Amino acid sequence: MPTRRPGSGFANATAAAVEELVAAALRGDEHELIVQQEALEYERSIDRCGMQPSRVVHLVRRAVDQLALDVSDSVAQPLDELGDVRASLRDGTKVWFEVKAQTKKDHFADLTQADWVRDETDLLRWLFHRHAAFAGRLPDWVVALLEVRNPTNYFRGWNRDDLWLADIALLVHRDIRERAGIQSPTDLHSFLTRKFVLHLTREGIRVIRLDRLVPVEASLAGLAASISMNDANQTAASIAFACPGPAVWGGVHFTYHLGYPSGVIGRHKMHAISLVTGARVEVRS
Repeated sequence: MPTRRPGSGFANATAAAVEELVAAALRGDEHELIVQQEALEYERSIDRCGMQPSRVVHLVRRAVDQLALDVSDSVAQPLDELGDVRASLRDGTKVWFEVKAQTKKDHFADLTQADWVRDETDLLRWLFHRHAAFAGRLPDWVVALLEVRNPTNYFRGWNRDDLWLADIALLVHRDIRERAGIQSPTDLHSFLTRKFVLHLTREGIRVIRLDRLVPVEASLAGLAASISMNDANQTAASIAFACPGPAVWGGVHFTYHLGYPSGVIGRHKMHAISLVTGARVEVRS
């Protein structure tokens, strides 16, 4: 069985059950929906699920119905590890879902409480080699994770904003991009049209295709990301991204936190304003 990937959040049975629910709803598997609702009822009985399981099932069903994808099959935690759920469409296309199941959070705005990605990424490697102020803040144990032998060759064809979009797609290093068939930023842009984020909280559920996230859409339209360093943070380095900018309080779309005193490498967050777009499915009741 595949293990949960770094960046997927705390590995627990509630998250796994919601992922299985999404896969079952996509393929119209009524028996599996019942099985996973029962799994969530157990999780709720031990205080590990913060929503009524029947409401979770209802929200997932309604969101999937509104997406209206022509699905032939779907699976949770696919072996390609390119998403929490993969659906195969009848025309041969594959699409992926990143599932953020925050059943104990009251609002969509709580998205930043979940990690989007973790630890070292190729964007952070790029920043280490190209951004002296960022690199100068990092302890040796983090530097050892970010150094690459030949940066010019390693990053050939990829710039800072391309690598940021790759992080948003959870394609955080070259090997996983190659596994996804991505050799260039153009390939990445195509992949972004085939991956969704599904966000569940007590407020409801919303589903957005990654190319329609506010910063992704702006970046793909040719706008450069704005970045800023944060000095008021417990980590060695914290850097904020926004597109469109500036990357100031209330306007930040993504934040990287790197080098915790506890020895944790990194915890990196998508901010809720990234999902405030009309191009989404949203169900609240």
